[in-house]
Amino acid sequence: MLKRLFLAILVIASLLAIGYTLFKAEEKVEQKQDIATAIPEDALLLFEVDNLQSLWDKVKDGNIIWEELGFTDMVTDLSELGSSMDSSLFHDPAWASYLDGNKTFCSIHSNGGDEVHSLLAFVLRRDVETSQLKSFFNEQAGTERSYKDKVYEGTTISSLDSSETYFCTHNGFLLFSSSQVLLERSVRSINTGQGLLIDSGFKKIRATAGKSHLCYAYLNYLRFSDLANMMRRKNGHTPFFENFAQWSEFDVSIKSNALLMSGLLTAQDSLSSYLSLFRDQETIDMDALSFVPANVADFLFIGLSDKRQFDIRHEDYLHSIGRYNKTQQVWDDLDKAYGLSKEQVLESVGSQLIMGHIEGA
Repeated sequence: MLKRLFLAILVIASLLAIGYTLFKAEEKVEQKQDIATAIPEDALLLFEVDNLQSLWDKVKDGNIIWEELGFTDMVTDLSELGSSMDSSLFHDPAWASYLDGNKTFCSIHSNGGDEVHSLLAFVLRRDVETSQLKSFFNEQAGTERSYKDKVYEGTTISSLDSSETYFCTHNGFLLFSSSQVLLERSVRSINTGQGLLIDSGFKKIRATAGKSHLCYAYLNYLRFSDLANMMRRKNGHTPFFENFAQWSEFDVSIKSNALLMSGLLTAQDSLSSYLSLFRDQETIDMDALSFVPANVADFLFIGLSDKRQFDIRHEDYLHSIGRYNKTQQVWDDLDKAYGLSKEQVLESVGSQLIMGHIEGA
């Protein structure tokens, strides 16, 4: 009797264990990848948006900063994409029914030359297929469109004959891009389950983002030269900013005449990072604002609680980037011309340094 009872308990326990294992396995399958896995790791600028329609409504309704940046290729590309989606997607209830939440990622990438391409990633419901989206786009256009399809790593990438916009669905994501190559790289990132998530600096700075803003912007300083070239439409090199930090995160608030951004930066724990020079420096109140002219166009403020410590680390930094001798020569020339040594200058400088310029001056 006891033997039969023990056997029955053993069978029931085994069935429960198998059932729990299958339940957890199914739960794991249903668990979605982080949307950041869809973004290739060489992104220059990245926007994480909680509600893209609300964000676009604020931007398009007369934001003066956006209008002034309209001459750049990057903003032009984003404006065309936003206007296209505004007219065909945002205000259609069917579009919302395809999505699993409103989370959207938009990333900006360089092709290594003078072109900029954007990538837009949405989270889809698991049961949505590419054929449904094509039918939806046809309904939006009011005609039967002709699509060009290409299979890449098992995923069908589609484009319109008359358009340079490519799209696909893959692993629960809907991806749009102005570049087929960039879209293929996004598919590859999803397949490896990595993308931007292999960047420890991005993971660290993303964890600092706020919770109540429409948009969170991330800037990749290691690719700053590519971003600067897009903005000024000419090639150049900005080694200072590339050495300044790794990533910054900004919580973005949009006003009619301003973009308000607050956030943090992260840097590698190494001598070649300019941001590391400020380690252990205490916060200094910005009293310098009392004498900054009201018509200043922009200014940079640095507060130093320990000037000597900053100077020592700055010399180590200059050695690490190979600019110590050139900087020392500037100090030597200054000493010969005006009798001012570096030590004298440091002694006369207070704990606040400010540099700015006035337009037209």
